[in-house]
Amino acid sequence: TGYQRRVRVYRKVFPTHSLLSSSPSFHGSRICSSTVGRSSKLQPIFQRLVQAPRFSQSRGFHSTRGVYKETDPYKVLGVSRNASKEEIKKAYRQLAMKYHPDVNKDNKDAKEKFAEVNNAYEILSNEEKKKMYDQFGSAAFADGMDPSQGFSGFEGFQGFGGFGGNGAFRGEDFFSQIFEQFGGGFQQEDKPSDIQVSASISFKDAVLGCERQIEYKATCSCSTCSGSGAKPGTKATTCNTCRGSGMQSKDSGFFSISSPCRACSGSGKIISSPCTSCSGKGVKRENKKVTISIPAGVDNGDSVRVPNHGNAGKKGRTGHLFVKLSVASDDLFKRDGNDLIVEVPVPLSVAVLGGTINIPTLDGMTDLKLNGGIESGEKRILRGKGVRSHREQLGNLIVILRPVIPKLNSEAERQLFQQLTKDDSNQPAIKQFVDKAKSWSKK
Repeated sequence: TGYQRRVRVYRKVFPTHSLLSSSPSFHGSRICSSTVGRSSKLQPIFQRLVQAPRFSQSRGFHSTRGVYKETDPYKVLGVSRNASKEEIKKAYRQLAMKYHPDVNKDNKDAKEKFAEVNNAYEILSNEEKKKMYDQFGSAAFADGMDPSQGFSGFEGFQGFGGFGGNGAFRGEDFFSQIFEQFGGGFQQEDKPSDIQVSASISFKDAVLGCERQIEYKATCSCSTCSGSGAKPGTKATTCNTCRGSGMQSKDSGFFSISSPCRACSGSGKIISSPCTSCSGKGVKRENKKVTISIPAGVDNGDSVRVPNHGNAGKKGRTGHLFVKLSVASDDLFKRDGNDLIVEVPVPLSVAVLGGTINIPTLDGMTDLKLNGGIESGEKRILRGKGVRSHREQLGNLIVILRPVIPKLNSEAERQLFQQLTKDDSNQPAIKQFVDKAKSWSKK
């Protein structure tokens, strides 16, 4: 029936998996519980749809031509969906010449094919019709429907969003006006917001902790009007347009659409004498200073949260301040997680004979005893001498030993050193290396 045809098209507009029941007996009164039942915002919007009568069967989808055969116009013309106007026109001309009735007088199939080609070209050569087919498929032209004439079963929507004055349906406009109400369309009360700023600190301040003064700009409650937006001595009055609700409703066909009140911008109040300090906003931008405590063990990229120092919203609530830290590198220490790494030069005499050296730690200088025979790159680990994180995890101090070869400034020093090192070539490590090198060269 005409009613069932309109329901099929209506389901194309409102996909069955999200809004409407897929039951064949759907009469415009079944709303899918998975979407509407779970959304309090959808219920008032579709309440009129639930209560609406069936589409009038006396009204049909009008067309300037006969019943449309459900075929893909792209396949009929043999072009892709991304084909240009020139490609579509060229394909049409070739097929029109091939199947023209004057050329195929005794071929009935050619006459039907020629009509099919004309129908396909009529859709793809018209931007509006092509867009309708791309969006709704063959259902957009079911039983003679012509998109240029609109949906005659939807006259109640004329003047609303996606339905033009001639009833033509523009789906993207229609849905954008409905669903903006579910997203950012409703006027919400001004909420407090957080602020993030950056601060640079030294390596020492990061591992030991410190205090730092932060300067920044924030939206603060106006002290002149105490955040009311009204001039001192006056009060805001209830908006007569929305009666203080901040919302306005508009009936349009099956739907009742709510939107923020234009008279009061959704606040529900009218300020006749605005505060001169904040221009009636109730808040204003100010320069602020706050001293924060940076805990020991923070690392580069960490953030310190300062409660209630962000942007203020209405009703006195305030967001938070987040200070993102940038930690400078250090000339002495390097950091690996909670571990500290330091390279310590070792005198040659201590490296050979052994002895005690002084090394730096976070607590100050301390002594480290070494045995003789130190090689460059050897490590000594001091447990619990690293960084204490804000989670009370304590790292280690890793000491990398670097023996220092002295410079000989006199001939006497050179002779003495030669006497001391004349048997160096017989050292086991050196002798073993020379033997390996010679063996490799003979291969």
